[in-house]
Amino acid sequence: MKIIKLLLLITLPFSVFAQHKDRGIQFVHNKSWSDIKKQAKKEKKYIFVDCFTTWCGPCKYMSRAIFTNDTVGKFMNENFLSYKAQIDSSEKDNDEIKNSYADFALINKEYDIQVYPTFLFFAPNGDLVHKFTGGMPAQEFITAVKKSLSPETQYYSLIKKFQANKTDGSLSKKLMTAAAEAYDDANPYFEAYVKTQKSMFTKENIEYLKSYSEKTTDTAFKIILNNQNRYDEIEGNGKSNELIVSVVLNNYMRKLFRKKGSAEMDEETTGEIRKNFPKQAGQVLALARVNILASPLEDWKNYENALTDYMKSYGGITNNNAQLNEFSWNIFLHGENDSNVKAALSWSKKSLSGADIDNPMYMDTYANLLYRLGNVDEAIKWETKALDLEKEDKASYQETIKKMKTGEKTWKE
Repeated sequence: MKIIKLLLLITLPFSVFAQHKDRGIQFVHNKSWSDIKKQAKKEKKYIFVDCFTTWCGPCKYMSRAIFTNDTVGKFMNENFLSYKAQIDSSEKDNDEIKNSYADFALINKEYDIQVYPTFLFFAPNGDLVHKFTGGMPAQEFITAVKKSLSPETQYYSLIKKFQANKTDGSLSKKLMTAAAEAYDDANPYFEAYVKTQKSMFTKENIEYLKSYSEKTTDTAFKIILNNQNRYDEIEGNGKSNELIVSVVLNNYMRKLFRKKGSAEMDEETTGEIRKNFPKQAGQVLALARVNILASPLEDWKNYENALTDYMKSYGGITNNNAQLNEFSWNIFLHGENDSNVKAALSWSKKSLSGADIDNPMYMDTYANLLYRLGNVDEAIKWETKALDLEKEDKASYQETIKKMKTGEKTWKE
């Protein structure tokens, strides 16, 4: 499984090579990649390479906010020669960058950079020993970097140990995490880990099963598919069904609707789903139709009918709060039948449960449905509660309350 941590950031113009003077990481300038490796070997220092692009938001964040941090700088400067490798090119590139294009291309090709930022770490002898990806806070970055300094935690050192001994469960578990941090495929290590376990149905191992169930061909998914009752004993009734439906739908959606702009399902793919997943096939196909009518078709009349049919059949086992909120909101905006709007109100109320009991966005949906059904006072009460809980986008909640108080419609007709 490949995992990448992304930060949603407002980025400001700056030069990724220009650091605050005498602050933060002191990157090496005007030296070739070959010369840097020679210097590292001579000084017996590790090398840190920041692989970035000029358009990458998390890359800009790291250069602006983390690499200029005094604590980060002190740690990195003591332990590493630091080098920036710009993987793309832009019209604003200066001579230093242009002169290093060949070195950047070599690093990109040799180390197969797939996501940005990617951080590479080399031992003083020039061997790649560690890698991780993504933007992160300063202390988290330092903690991640420290792993590059010890063979016990270096990603590529762990891989060498694994290749020599694939029966060490603790080693496989370390590599599952390290591979995910490096944006590499962690499934081989998960599969080796499974072979070391007496049971995958423990609290810890259930989390791994969930994490490594992305495709219907994944080992983790097959374990869940073949042991649904045991999975539910730990996660709760219906949780295996919820996961299986989600994975199957995500994997087959494109194949199901081969004709662009049409809700007609491919017969061969439909048959494949019915054959391979007989218990969940009906729900998968019904939900697939609901989804395609919403996006990209935006056929709201047929969507309303398909969704109400789906909820009549599967509403009792639909416990995904985000999905319930989405269904409720779409009916609020586009529903034409009052009985369906009333049904959506019950779905919305159901979504306000568990970890989402105080979710302001879900409360907003519930309040708007109340308002559409004419229960104005109760609607304002719930929207006000949502406003009090919301920490960022208060303006939209305030605008909705204003419309409710003045009798304006908050939905489309």
